Formats: sequence, structure tokens, C-alpha cells
Amino acid sequence: MLRNVIIVNDSDFICGGEDKVAIQTANVLAEKYPYVNIVFFSCNSRGKSSELNPKVTQISTNQGNALEQKNKIKGIINGICNFKFRKEFKKLLLSCNYQDTIVHVHSWSKAVTSEVFDLCNKLNFKCILTMHDYFIGCPNGRIL
Repeated sequence: MLRNVIIVNDSDFICGGEDKVAIQTANVLAEKYPYVNIVFFSCNSRGKSSELNPKVTQISTNQGNALEQKNKIKGIINGICNFKFRKEFKKLLLSCNYQDTIVHVHSWSKAVTSEVFDLCNKLNFKCILTMHDYFIGCPNGRIL
């Protein structure tokens, strides 16, 4: 039986179409399946999102977009390998059972990195992806 859905998106507020779809997905799931724990995980946050249903657990690393950081070198590194994201997301996954959890990824081009797929694979979590654009064709967007 499904117990957890973890939605992963760069931002937990609406600043584009993929954010809107990710937030709407979380909200619909929270209303339709009250017995399932819906978690919205992001790296770019403005605090507690008023756009997310209160039933949705909101987790953010509060880092902002990688290339908007003051330290551009750190921003570039975070855009390729975000260590804080990796640590916090792994901690979240380890708190769940891979057999009753689904990870649903929407965007990973501004703050979240493709490590989301590496962690899901290594820890045996089922992962689905909503493709909003052609980023998956970009070398940094590859999930292999």
C-alpha cells in the first residue's frame, strides 16, 4: 500500500509552469488521498508556501537557485553537485520505506540536481518524472 509520495521540484513557490504543475500535483494528491503522506521537497524556498495545501509536508534546503548565489563558484558547483541537497534528500529517503514510497520529480535544473535519480536508484526507490521541457537532453540534465 502506498504511504508516501515525495514530490521534488526546484522551488516550492510558483515562478513558472513546472512549479505550478508540481504544486498542483501535491495539492490534488493531498486532497484525494488523505491517508498518503505527501512531501514537497525543494531547494529554493520563500518560507512556508501559501500555495501548498496545509496537509502537504514542506521540506526545503533553502539554498536558492544555484546560479543566483553571490559566490558564483559555489553556485556553479551546487548546480552540478549540490551536497546539501544530497544530504537532506538522502536523510528523507532513509526515513521512508522504499516499498511504499514513490518519488515524483518535476524539475532539477535550478537548485535540485540530477543526484535525485542517483539516490533513488541506489536506495531502490521508485521514481517517476514529469518532463516539462527539453532539459533532459542537456548534459547537466541527464539522469544516467
